[in-house]
Amino acid sequence: ANPASIVSGRVLSHLFDLYSNGENQLVKLVDTFESLRHAGEPLVTTLEGLDVVDNEFWGIEGGWTVDVTFVLMVGVPQKFVDELPEDIAPPPAGRNKTELGFFTNEEFASVPNVIPLGSDELIEINGAFIPAFGFELPERPARMTQILTSWVIKRAWNGLVGIDGEVKFGGFRELFEEEEEEEEPLSFWLRLLKYLFFWR
Repeated sequence: ANPASIVSGRVLSHLFDLYSNGENQLVKLVDTFESLRHAGEPLVTTLEGLDVVDNEFWGIEGGWTVDVTFVLMVGVPQKFVDELPEDIAPPPAGRNKTELGFFTNEEFASVPNVIPLGSDELIEINGAFIPAFGFELPERPARMTQILTSWVIKRAWNGLVGIDGEVKFGGFRELFEEEEEEEEPLSFWLRLLKYLFFWR
């Protein structure tokens, strides 16, 4: 690989053909997220059948397809906000509870991308001294983010529909639960034996 392309990130981030399935997957992703956002839903979707390309840096051999599920946690979905009690994250006088997708309440304004508490330590970056962030998160915004994340999983479990009425995400259930099928008795016993003897 060309060292210049490694430094620029072109090799690092190129894992699939952008034009898989004959359409620009980045445009498709943005359009899907916009439709979900306008519907007040969490931003979760799967791009299916992406053509994997060779990536020498990461040791990936192309020539196969993959489905990639994206969960974008930026701001708070309107349907989440609508479910909150009025006294949680109250807005300042004369403002809505959220603006541009974020809480207007100062304490919760960074949810879900909670900013760590600052420290007294200064670090030098290119001759400038800036406060170093600590590793401690403010408790209430961190808890709100935890609640939001759980809500996103629950909300998207059976799928999500965009503002246009089309299904934008098939659901986490589709990803994590196997379809229940009638099983031959022998098949059950073989799986049990495999578990007992080989998976310990």
